[in-house]
Amino acid sequence: MKNKKSVSFRICCIIGLTVLLIFGLGACWNRMTFEEAFKSNWEIDLPKNMVKEYNKSDSAGLAGQGDGTRYTVFKLEAEPTNFLTDFSSKKDKNFESNVNKATSQFGIPENFLPDWDAEYSWKHVGKNYWEEYGFYGDNLYMIYIPNSLRLICCECL
Repeated sequence: MKNKKSVSFRICCIIGLTVLLIFGLGACWNRMTFEEAFKSNWEIDLPKNMVKEYNKSDSAGLAGQGDGTRYTVFKLEAEPTNFLTDFSSKKDKNFESNVNKATSQFGIPENFLPDWDAEYSWKHVGKNYWEEYGFYGDNLYMIYIPNSLRLICCECL
């Protein structure tokens, strides 16, 4: 009787470990790149030929969904002229305030924050939850700084 329990326990352990291994490998293979996740979330293709300089995320999220704030700074090789066609170059205090609110308690080093006194172009994308009232549940703030060829993406999901 004791021998049967031991064999049953071993079989259960082997089956359990096999299932965990299969799910673990599947999770590794299904990881999206930042660009793929960005495209999925915002339907925006990021410029090619850029390097991620800084990234900070508090996206613990509910049930691992990745909700939260992600702040990423990219260094571009050249100005992405086509990418910037729908960016505004007109300074906007409301936009600046929203970005500052989103990043204020995030602990981002100052050298990776936008310099609002410098020249910049910007774009805001909001997923429309009750859009007619001006409320957006998910926000993307993009800032392009031509002097440093930096693109800052602040996602609030």
